[in-house]
Amino acid sequence: MSIGRVALGLLSMGARSPSGDDAAYLEWHALDHMPEQFRIDGLLHGQRWVSTAALRAARAAEDGHFTAVDHVVQYLVSEPVAPAVDAWFDLGAELAKAGRYPARLPSVMLAGFVPDAGAASAHATVTAAAVPFRPTTGAYLVLDERPDAPTDGSDAYDAWLAEEHLPSLCALPGVAGAWHFAPAAIRPDRLDPRGLALTVAYLDGDPLDVATSMLETLPGAWRRWGIRAALAAPFATVRPWQWETELG
Repeated sequence: MSIGRVALGLLSMGARSPSGDDAAYLEWHALDHMPEQFRIDGLLHGQRWVSTAALRAARAAEDGHFTAVDHVVQYLVSEPVAPAVDAWFDLGAELAKAGRYPARLPSVMLAGFVPDAGAASAHATVTAAAVPFRPTTGAYLVLDERPDAPTDGSDAYDAWLAEEHLPSLCALPGVAGAWHFAPAAIRPDRLDPRGLALTVAYLDGDPLDVATSMLETLPGAWRRWGIRAALAAPFATVRPWQWETELG
Protein backbone atom coordinates (compact mmCIF):
# COMPACT_ATOMS: atom_id res chain seq x y z
CA MET A 1 0.00 0.00 0.00
CA SER A 2 1.05 3.61 -0.35
CA ILE A 3 -0.14 7.09 0.52
CA GLY A 4 0.43 9.46 -2.33
CA ARG A 5 3.90 8.66 -3.65
CA VAL A 6 5.12 7.19 -0.35
CA ALA A 7 5.37 3.38 -0.44
CA LEU A 8 7.81 2.86 2.45
CA GLY A 9 8.96 4.59 5.59
CA LEU A 10 12.41 3.85 7.00
CA LEU A 11 12.91 4.60 10.69
CA SER A 12 16.36 4.79 12.28
CA MET A 13 16.42 5.07 16.07
CA GLY A 14 19.60 5.65 18.03
CA ALA A 15 20.96 6.32 21.50
CA ARG A 16 23.28 9.07 22.68
CA SER A 17 26.92 8.82 21.69
CA PRO A 18 29.14 7.18 24.32
CA SER A 19 31.51 10.14 23.88
CA GLY A 20 28.76 12.62 24.65
CA ASP A 21 29.52 14.52 21.43
CA ASP A 22 26.12 14.19 19.78
CA ALA A 23 26.29 17.74 18.41
CA ALA A 24 29.15 16.84 16.08
CA TYR A 25 27.18 13.88 14.78
CA LEU A 26 24.03 15.95 14.23
CA GLU A 27 26.00 18.56 12.29
CA TRP A 28 27.63 15.92 10.07
CA HIS A 29 24.34 14.16 9.42
CA ALA A 30 22.47 17.35 8.48
CA LEU A 31 25.15 18.96 6.35
CA ASP A 32 26.82 15.93 4.75
CA HIS A 33 25.02 12.62 5.07
CA MET A 34 21.38 13.68 4.64
CA PRO A 35 21.94 15.80 1.51
CA GLU A 36 23.85 12.97 -0.20
CA GLN A 37 20.93 10.62 0.34
CA PHE A 38 18.72 12.69 -1.92
CA ARG A 39 20.85 11.49 -4.83
CA ILE A 40 19.01 8.17 -4.45
CA ASP A 41 16.16 7.63 -6.89
CA GLY A 42 12.99 7.18 -4.89
CA LEU A 43 14.13 8.83 -1.66
CA LEU A 44 11.49 11.52 -1.25
CA HIS A 45 12.05 13.05 2.16
CA GLY A 46 13.93 12.77 5.42
CA GLN A 47 13.80 14.50 8.77
CA ARG A 48 15.44 14.09 12.14
CA TRP A 49 14.01 14.44 15.63
CA VAL A 50 15.70 14.40 19.03
CA SER A 51 14.66 13.78 22.62
CA THR A 52 15.56 15.83 25.68
CA ALA A 53 15.33 15.18 29.41
CA ALA A 54 11.92 16.86 29.54
CA LEU A 55 10.63 14.94 26.53
CA ARG A 56 11.91 11.62 27.90
CA ALA A 57 10.05 12.26 31.15
CA ALA A 58 6.83 12.79 29.16
CA ARG A 59 6.81 9.39 27.42
CA ALA A 60 3.57 7.46 27.76
CA ALA A 61 5.26 4.05 27.29
CA GLU A 62 8.63 2.46 26.70
CA ASP A 63 9.91 -1.05 27.11
CA GLY A 64 13.49 -1.83 28.00
CA HIS A 65 14.65 -2.06 24.40
CA PHE A 66 13.60 1.50 23.55
CA THR A 67 14.53 3.28 26.77
CA ALA A 68 17.80 4.51 25.27
CA VAL A 69 16.24 6.07 22.15
CA ASP A 70 17.09 9.77 21.89
CA HIS A 71 17.54 10.19 18.12
CA VAL A 72 15.09 9.36 15.33
CA VAL A 73 15.31 9.80 11.57
CA GLN A 74 12.45 9.01 9.21
CA TYR A 75 12.95 8.60 5.46
CA LEU A 76 10.09 8.28 2.98
CA VAL A 77 10.58 6.18 -0.15
CA SER A 78 8.61 5.77 -3.38
CA GLU A 79 8.32 2.79 -5.69
CA PRO A 80 10.28 0.84 -6.73
CA VAL A 81 11.19 0.31 -3.09
CA ALA A 82 13.76 -2.51 -3.25
CA PRO A 83 16.42 -0.76 -5.39
CA ALA A 84 16.00 2.46 -3.40
CA VAL A 85 16.60 0.61 -0.12
CA ASP A 86 19.62 -1.20 -1.57
CA ALA A 87 21.06 2.12 -2.79
CA TRP A 88 20.40 3.63 0.64
CA PHE A 89 22.52 0.96 2.29
CA ASP A 90 25.19 1.20 -0.42
CA LEU A 91 25.56 4.94 0.08
CA GLY A 92 26.63 4.48 3.69
CA ALA A 93 29.40 2.13 2.58
CA GLU A 94 30.41 4.54 -0.19
CA LEU A 95 30.73 7.48 2.19
CA ALA A 96 32.59 5.40 4.75
CA LYS A 97 35.09 4.35 2.11
CA ALA A 98 35.60 8.02 1.22
CA GLY A 99 36.25 8.88 4.87
CA ARG A 100 32.95 10.75 5.18
CA TYR A 101 31.30 8.58 7.82
CA PRO A 102 33.20 9.81 10.89
CA ALA A 103 30.96 8.52 13.67
CA ARG A 104 27.90 6.46 14.40
CA LEU A 105 25.35 6.68 17.16
CA PRO A 106 24.52 3.41 18.91
CA SER A 107 21.66 1.89 16.95
CA VAL A 108 18.49 0.86 18.78
CA MET A 109 16.35 -0.06 15.79
CA LEU A 110 16.39 0.26 12.02
CA ALA A 111 13.08 -0.81 10.48
CA GLY A 112 10.84 -0.46 7.45
CA PHE A 113 7.13 0.31 7.46
CA VAL A 114 4.37 0.47 4.85
CA PRO A 115 1.98 3.44 5.18
CA ASP A 116 -1.63 2.25 5.34
CA ALA A 117 -3.65 5.17 6.77
CA GLY A 118 -3.26 8.90 7.17
CA ALA A 119 -5.17 11.97 8.32
CA ALA A 120 -4.63 15.72 8.45
CA SER A 121 -5.90 18.27 10.94
CA ALA A 122 -8.31 20.95 9.78
CA HIS A 123 -5.90 23.72 10.73
CA ALA A 124 -3.06 22.29 8.65
CA THR A 125 -5.09 22.86 5.44
CA VAL A 126 -3.04 20.29 3.47
CA THR A 127 -4.18 16.82 2.43
CA ALA A 128 -3.22 13.75 4.45
CA ALA A 129 -0.75 12.72 1.72
CA ALA A 130 1.12 16.01 2.13
CA VAL A 131 1.35 16.05 5.93
CA PRO A 132 4.86 14.50 6.33
CA PHE A 133 6.30 17.07 3.92
CA ARG A 134 5.08 20.00 6.00
CA PRO A 135 7.66 21.59 8.38
CA THR A 136 7.45 20.17 11.88
CA THR A 137 8.23 21.23 15.42
CA GLY A 138 8.61 17.55 16.24
CA ALA A 139 6.89 14.21 16.11
CA TYR A 140 5.09 11.88 18.47
CA LEU A 141 5.97 8.25 17.74
CA VAL A 142 4.14 5.12 18.82
CA LEU A 143 5.51 1.63 18.23
CA ASP A 144 3.09 -1.12 19.13
CA GLU A 145 1.95 -4.63 18.39
CA ARG A 146 -1.15 -4.98 16.24
CA PRO A 147 -4.00 -6.89 17.90
CA ASP A 148 -4.69 -10.40 16.70
CA ALA A 149 -6.81 -10.56 13.57
CA PRO A 150 -10.44 -11.40 14.39
CA THR A 151 -11.57 -14.90 13.48
CA ASP A 152 -14.48 -13.54 11.44
CA GLY A 153 -12.08 -11.79 9.05
CA SER A 154 -13.46 -8.32 9.78
CA ASP A 155 -11.29 -5.26 9.47
CA ALA A 156 -12.68 -3.42 12.50
CA TYR A 157 -9.25 -2.43 13.77
CA ASP A 158 -8.12 -1.02 10.42
CA ALA A 159 -11.37 0.89 10.08
CA TRP A 160 -10.98 2.28 13.61
CA LEU A 161 -7.42 3.40 12.82
CA ALA A 162 -8.37 5.24 9.64
CA GLU A 163 -11.78 6.59 10.59
CA GLU A 164 -11.52 7.23 14.33
CA HIS A 165 -8.06 7.02 15.87
CA LEU A 166 -5.94 9.06 13.45
CA PRO A 167 -8.61 11.79 13.11
CA SER A 168 -8.82 11.96 16.92
CA LEU A 169 -5.06 12.49 17.13
CA CYS A 170 -5.30 15.20 14.48
CA ALA A 171 -7.89 16.99 16.62
CA LEU A 172 -5.35 17.47 19.42
CA PRO A 173 -3.78 20.95 19.59
CA GLY A 174 -0.33 20.95 18.03
CA VAL A 175 -0.88 17.91 15.78
CA ALA A 176 -0.84 18.74 12.06
CA GLY A 177 -1.50 15.19 10.91
CA ALA A 178 -0.80 11.54 11.58
CA TRP A 179 0.13 8.45 9.58
CA HIS A 180 -0.04 4.80 10.52
CA PHE A 181 2.47 2.31 9.12
CA ALA A 182 2.28 -1.48 9.09
CA PRO A 183 5.50 -3.52 9.41
CA ALA A 184 7.25 -4.07 6.07
CA ALA A 185 8.57 -7.45 4.98
CA ILE A 186 11.70 -6.16 3.24
CA ARG A 187 15.42 -6.74 3.75
CA PRO A 188 15.11 -8.81 6.96
CA ASP A 189 18.90 -9.16 6.86
CA ARG A 190 19.28 -5.42 7.56
CA LEU A 191 15.90 -4.17 8.82
CA ASP A 192 14.33 -5.11 12.15
CA PRO A 193 11.95 -8.07 11.69
CA ARG A 194 10.04 -7.89 14.99
CA GLY A 195 6.86 -6.72 13.26
CA LEU A 196 5.93 -3.63 15.26
CA ALA A 197 3.50 -1.13 13.77
CA LEU A 198 4.26 2.60 13.77
CA THR A 199 2.16 5.72 14.22
CA VAL A 200 3.75 9.11 13.57
CA ALA A 201 1.96 12.30 14.59
CA TYR A 202 3.57 15.23 12.79
CA LEU A 203 3.59 18.27 15.06
CA ASP A 204 3.33 22.02 14.59
CA GLY A 205 2.92 22.80 18.30
CA ASP A 206 5.04 22.32 21.40
CA PRO A 207 5.97 18.60 21.63
CA LEU A 208 5.66 18.72 25.43
CA ASP A 209 2.12 20.06 25.23
CA VAL A 210 1.23 17.35 22.71
CA ALA A 211 2.77 14.73 25.00
CA THR A 212 0.39 15.77 27.78
CA SER A 213 -2.59 15.32 25.45
CA MET A 214 -1.28 11.95 24.29
CA LEU A 215 -1.05 10.76 27.90
CA GLU A 216 -4.77 11.41 28.17
CA THR A 217 -5.63 9.83 24.80
CA LEU A 218 -3.48 6.78 24.06
CA PRO A 219 -4.02 4.51 27.10
CA GLY A 220 -7.74 4.24 26.35
CA ALA A 221 -7.00 3.12 22.80
CA TRP A 222 -4.52 0.54 24.02
CA ARG A 223 -7.02 -0.87 26.51
CA ARG A 224 -9.76 -1.01 23.90
CA TRP A 225 -7.73 -3.25 21.59
CA GLY A 226 -5.48 -4.99 24.09
CA ILE A 227 -2.39 -3.41 22.54
CA ARG A 228 1.06 -3.45 24.11
CA ALA A 229 2.93 -0.26 23.31
CA ALA A 230 6.70 -0.69 23.04
CA LEU A 231 7.29 3.07 22.78
CA ALA A 232 5.10 6.17 22.87
CA ALA A 233 7.28 9.27 22.95
CA PRO A 234 7.55 12.91 21.86
CA PHE A 235 10.56 14.21 19.95
CA ALA A 236 11.59 17.69 18.81
CA THR A 237 12.79 18.66 15.34
CA VAL A 238 16.54 19.21 15.08
CA ARG A 239 17.15 22.81 14.03
CA PRO A 240 20.13 23.45 11.74
CA TRP A 241 23.13 25.17 13.36
CA GLN A 242 21.66 24.80 16.82
CA TRP A 243 23.18 21.38 17.41
CA GLU A 244 24.22 22.00 21.02
CA THR A 245 20.91 23.49 22.11
CA GLU A 246 18.96 20.46 20.86
CA LEU A 247 20.44 18.12 23.45
CA GLY A 248 19.14 19.39 26.79
